[in-house]
Formats: sequence, C-alpha cells, structure tokens
Amino acid sequence: DGTKGDAIVQTGGDNGTKEIHVIGTEIQHRYGGEMWVNLVLVSGEKYNNHCDKQARKAQILFICDPDVGMGVPQLLDEANDDASYCFYMFEWSTSLVCPENATKGRGGMSAGTLLLLQLVVIVLVYLVLGLGYKRFVVGARGTEQIPT
Repeated sequence: DGTKGDAIVQTGGDNGTKEIHVIGTEIQHRYGGEMWVNLVLVSGEKYNNHCDKQARKAQILFICDPDVGMGVPQLLDEANDDASYCFYMFEWSTSLVCPENATKGRGGMSAGTLLLLQLVVIVLVYLVLGLGYKRFVVGARGTEQIPT
C-alpha cells in the first residue's frame, strides 16, 4: 500500500477537444481473493466543477480469466453525482491475477482418456459379474469360470 508512480489516465473530451485527466497515482488499498484483486487508487487530479473539487480516485477490480491473456479494462461507472464519494469503477478480466493452477491445462481429462477409462470399467464389471455367475449359478470351477 502507498505505492506511488503508476497512474490511470482519462483521455477524451467534448466538442473535439483533447482532455487528459490523471485519475489515480497512488495505491491506497489492495485486497483480493484467490480469483480476483481489487486496487483503490487515489491522489488523482482534482475535479473542476463537481465532487467538491476533490482529487479523482478509482477502483479497479481484476478478475481471473485464464483465456483472455492480459485483457482490457472496462469502465463500469464514473460515480460523480454524490459530492461526498466520487470515483471511477473499472473491471479488468485478465489471466495476470489467476493462480498458477488456473492457467496450466485446467487439470481436466481429454476425451480419449475418458473413453479408455470407461472401457476399462466396462471390461472389469463384465469379468466380475461373469465370474460370479459362472461360479455360483452354473457351478463352474477353475478356468471354466472365466466368462467368454
């Protein structure tokens, strides 16, 4: 916490003007879970006419998605209607916050492995039931009890 230097920058403007506003330059809070991280950035440029001219701030919610690579941030909302709490809210689906096991092969079985496993189970069930039938119902002994 308290890391300075990195920034979120807003670009664009109305009527063809190019405006640049620094939204946040300091990480105030960092917390998360196994599949997500939330950063709160503060110390941005002050608003000109609203939010009691407070400094801009932002929250970025990074969500694990192993399939998107770095991903692209999406602006969800610029909450600037309440003068006491103004902020930008971003969501960023990315593989960069995924745990190592989420990005490596996912640990599932291939279709061929599943098919082979089913075949082995079917053969074992056939042998066990066939052996039991021939031994206890037919009365076979020795190699005669192996089902054909």
